[in-house]
Amino acid sequence: MKAYNELKSAGVESSLSFDNGKLDYKANAKHDTIYIPAKDSIIYVPKYVPGETVYINRLTWWQQAQIYLCRLLAVVLLIKYLPSIWKVILKLLKRR
Repeated sequence: MKAYNELKSAGVESSLSFDNGKLDYKANAKHDTIYIPAKDSIIYVPKYVPGETVYINRLTWWQQAQIYLCRLLAVVLLIKYLPSIWKVILKLLKRR
């Protein structure tokens, strides 16, 4: 036997020998890699940085006013059209 083909996973080692008319085939599983969690070697220590606090991603007064006015408009429209929406819902429920 000069060569042989076999199907096996990557974690298996095999050996084949032919001695005194006896075929000896052995398959051994390799040890799997084990990852042991370790502590982070970097220690984070908060430090005070002197200077003025800079705020980023803040809304301007105009953006805040638009949000407030849109919420107010939504409430007014909901109050105005809620009775008609309620009537439509009741009609749909009565049809069933």
